[in-house]
Amino acid sequence: MQPEAEAAGRWRILTVVAMGELLAMAPWFSASAVASPLGADWGLERLGLPTLTIAVQLGFALGALTLALAWWADSHRASA
Repeated sequence: MQPEAEAAGRWRILTVVAMGELLAMAPWFSASAVASPLGADWGLERLGLPTLTIAVQLGFALGALTLALAWWADSHRASA
């Protein structure tokens, strides 16, 4: 492979990984982005918003743990 093509391939892979990371992490911060309007609409008390944020984060962590324990990534081919 030519050095220019190899460098272009690396930048493409880096871009895909960076976009994937950005899109994967965005839901973690979603509760913080809408905290004030959500608290007002739902009538949440003082600990309502932190509890909601923790519930969202635990949900994503438990989902990732479930997929890891089920060997989901190992049961599917990575090639497109």
